[in-house]
Amino acid sequence: MNNQLGPQEVKSLSLYDREAEWKQLEELLANACLVGLNEEGGLETQENAEALVALVEKTFLAVQDKRDSFCSFLAWLEGQQHMGEQEQERLEYRIKRIEAARKRLEKLAIDTIRSLGPDAKGKWKRLEGKTSTLSLAKNPASVEVLDDKLIPDEFKDITIEVKVSATIADKLIATIVNADHALNKPPLISVRMKDVAAALKEMLPCEDCGELGVVSKPPDESEVIHNPSWSVCPKCNGDKQVPRQVPGARLVTDKVRLVRK
Repeated sequence: MNNQLGPQEVKSLSLYDREAEWKQLEELLANACLVGLNEEGGLETQENAEALVALVEKTFLAVQDKRDSFCSFLAWLEGQQHMGEQEQERLEYRIKRIEAARKRLEKLAIDTIRSLGPDAKGKWKRLEGKTSTLSLAKNPASVEVLDDKLIPDEFKDITIEVKVSATIADKLIATIVNADHALNKPPLISVRMKDVAAALKEMLPCEDCGELGVVSKPPDESEVIHNPSWSVCPKCNGDKQVPRQVPGARLVTDKVRLVRK
């Protein structure tokens, strides 16, 4: 039975193993040359010396081949990476174009449905085909930030990065006593949008009408002063309550989206 490994079963040494093998052989060769022939630790015969030289040549050629193949494989990987990056850029550009076209057509459909006006029940009309239907759905209320500088601090989080040493004491001192000089970057201010949305949805008593829903207006010249006329409160529209206002933000409730079925 042939117990020799076939070519496909021979495991190629890694660059690390090849270099380690070459270093070990260099040290052996240096030691043999230093000791000399027929001395303890040296080469006993000329044949051994010739065999060592042949082994050195063979190993050095194998090391060179490994270095070349290693560099070739690195170059191949770099080329594959470059082609992948180019393909990624092409796909990203294509995706952006497709997304822009989709948004443009959706806006066209939304504008078309809006131009038809609501039906008798006050709902937007549907565009029905044989197998598909286009309609509008109301989006959930969202917050639109008009000016983040005007939003009160109660709705903001401030993140500060500080240069400090490893000890807790130094951290506290640098943060509290000398924070201005310890700042590594400008403070990062973020708005808590959920809290702003909750505040804008909160209803407060109407101060203009005192929660009556109506306000008095100056009487006509023909009317008696003690019997003033009344009108619906223009601020709360008779609801007796008004939404809470948050400076620098507003609640958007009139946005719609296209639904395709």
